[in-house]
Amino acid sequence: MKDLSIKQAWQTHLESAIGLSWNGTTFSGFNANVDIVVSLTPQVVRNLISSNPSLNPAKIQKRLTDPLKSVRSPEDFIALLLEGLRGGKSLFVICETPPLMNWLKKMFPETEHKLGGQAGIISNQMSFLGARSLLYSPILSPQQAAVMNPGILYPSVQENRLHLQPLHSCVKADDPTHSPWVFEYRKNECYDLGFMKIITPRANRIILASKIPNLGLNFAPKLKPHLTELGVECQVGFVAGYHLGGPEPENPYARRKYFQESLNALRLFRSKNPALKIHLEYVPAKEREMELEMLSTITQQIDSFGINEIEIAKVLDSFGFQKLAQEIRENERAYALYEGAYALKEKLGVERIHVHNLGYYVLVLSKPYPSPLEKVRQACLFGSAVNARKALHGGFVTLEELPEAAIVPLSSLGFQQLQVFAKELQEKRAHTLDLSQFMNTGIAELDDHYVILVPAQVVADPVITVGMGDTISSASYATEIIGIKGEV
Repeated sequence: MKDLSIKQAWQTHLESAIGLSWNGTTFSGFNANVDIVVSLTPQVVRNLISSNPSLNPAKIQKRLTDPLKSVRSPEDFIALLLEGLRGGKSLFVICETPPLMNWLKKMFPETEHKLGGQAGIISNQMSFLGARSLLYSPILSPQQAAVMNPGILYPSVQENRLHLQPLHSCVKADDPTHSPWVFEYRKNECYDLGFMKIITPRANRIILASKIPNLGLNFAPKLKPHLTELGVECQVGFVAGYHLGGPEPENPYARRKYFQESLNALRLFRSKNPALKIHLEYVPAKEREMELEMLSTITQQIDSFGINEIEIAKVLDSFGFQKLAQEIRENERAYALYEGAYALKEKLGVERIHVHNLGYYVLVLSKPYPSPLEKVRQACLFGSAVNARKALHGGFVTLEELPEAAIVPLSSLGFQQLQVFAKELQEKRAHTLDLSQFMNTGIAELDDHYVILVPAQVVADPVITVGMGDTISSASYATEIIGIKGEV
């Protein structure tokens, strides 16, 4: 009966969160892609193997001994697929050999083209949910615009004046289109490769991307004199794309210059609007050194940081927190994610870290925190509902469609983690906790920070996996900043 009352309390929280609406302007920059999406069924993988009899199984298995940082050959590509499939991992890797991308076109003739890139996905979803959504991408091709909501606004400079215009009127016909390959797979699928058999533990996706030469994801020089004016227009911003390291990522000097210029642009962007909040959605960089440079530099102007359970272990490793990273890999649970997030928050100096995991979210917030804690929790439940509706039907979610998400229950894993986390917190930090209150609210106050644990919804067989983390992070944080109805 006690467990039932806790679930009823959280169901009430969820239904109240679904009633929120927005009033404000969001900004998204800088990576908007057109993803080439492949449904990676067992038959598709069998056809791939049979079509390439020269593949070397021993070479593939050898490449599986260490996580792949880049892909240069068909064997590398097969190893990447196997690494993702057997772990149910979300992977992002750069292709270093352009001809391999042409080989993919031959191997996978049946594809879909969908909007991708953190900035593209977030700006589209913000627009569909009723925000005044601004997007800035240094490239804006006709192919990109064709998959985006016409209601999105784009900043342009004409006669030395800033204009916010409908995105489709700002298309540049000669711009290239960044088109990563996205391989989506489902849960409990059996892949038999002859030399290895895998059953997928969860649905997820693997992304293989190539780089557009000399592309630096940042504000264009002619826009920089108007950044203060642009920042005044916005209440919350979402940025991503720095992981590619700028136009010359292999040149350490050029890379550092790119990160510093990006930092200066963010500083200018928010200089006349101290209330503007900026969220960085994590995407892994190819090299550890680049990742350390990127995060240490960019987060100086970041308030909130979004990351998943796989990625946080990688970042902790990069910053020297090997013990915390290993604990997450060996015994993934809410308390391990909390300790990792707290260490990362202290290292980066951000006021908010949101770890999104399958079935629950862990947030660590600095004290004092500018938003009411109950509103933060409700905003996360709103993000969960948006994500659940997206997982059920794909596409982008409107406020009118959101009530359907209430039928998806909050996960039993999330409720289990509430109880396990509370016990571990009391034991390891000698923290006195009102267990009943925590189980009903998910909120705990510690000496210099807060932690919020939120059970989330899980759709057993999602029709889409791309952009789930982006959707959760952005919908949660935007609701926290510009949510106006049903506030707690």
